[in-house]
Amino acid sequence: STPDHWHALPMILACEAGKDVYVEKPIGHDIIEGMAMVGAAKKYGRVVQVGTWQRSVQHYDDAMRFVQAGKLGKIHLVRAWTINGNKAGRRQVVPAPPELDWNFWVGPAEWVPFKRCYHPGAFRWFYNFAAGLTGDWGVHMLDTVGTFMNEWHPQEVASYGGKLAAPDDDRTTPDTQMAIYKFPDWILQWEIRANGPGLDGGGRHGVEFIGDKGVLRIDRRGWEFDKGKENGPSTVEKLPTDHWQNFVQCIRTREKPRSDIESMHHSTNLCHLANAAYLMGRSLKWDAKKQEFVGDKEAMKCQSYIREYRK
Repeated sequence: STPDHWHALPMILACEAGKDVYVEKPIGHDIIEGMAMVGAAKKYGRVVQVGTWQRSVQHYDDAMRFVQAGKLGKIHLVRAWTINGNKAGRRQVVPAPPELDWNFWVGPAEWVPFKRCYHPGAFRWFYNFAAGLTGDWGVHMLDTVGTFMNEWHPQEVASYGGKLAAPDDDRTTPDTQMAIYKFPDWILQWEIRANGPGLDGGGRHGVEFIGDKGVLRIDRRGWEFDKGKENGPSTVEKLPTDHWQNFVQCIRTREKPRSDIESMHHSTNLCHLANAAYLMGRSLKWDAKKQEFVGDKEAMKCQSYIREYRK
């Protein structure tokens, strides 16, 4: 369990050493890291479980069955969001604590001197170490979108925002951001902000699936369907294990774990695509098969896609 920028290398080295791995989300700092992680798991035949434990929560599984059974009809719009006012603050450069090897902590990232807003905890608000709130909470919410819709690969994404709630904060990631993803026959809207209620009266995080037969809204508290009394199907098959036990079980059986590394690479990419479009300030077309931006060499150099490791 490390900051995001230290997920890929230990996972890959563990696979090379013949180990199975539980890796936290988001799986990597950028798209290229995710591709390498998937490649390592396949090459060495390892079981890799990602820490997106919502896949092992019963009401998420029930709601997914409900959506995939066609109860919402044709889904044309999906909206996901999270609200989080956490700040990095304004901090001065100070000596690192004597018990902290700061050079090792920075690791492959671009070198920066120590500030108390980086460690512990607030590293998430800096692109050098993480993917902002979109990577932190967005990977959970956007994974729900991908798994329910069984579709992870947008054709195009645009994203805008900034440090609008706290412009003087040290963070480099936005506290306000909206991304729009174009899929072949539906649209996904992703939103983060610091204040206010959730979309359509929802909580501080959630996903809303809008179909021609009704709307389903889900978060970690539960889910609801706005047509009729039924809030979901009766559970036919309860999930036999929790997320962590599922990992242990798959080590024994060599089956694919619930949050397998390949599908979670696709979910994490949704976060990186939004951040890449935000950083580039323009809409980006995505080739999912090649995992490249179409006709945009500059976007292929942005830090959400790739970065050169520090020597």
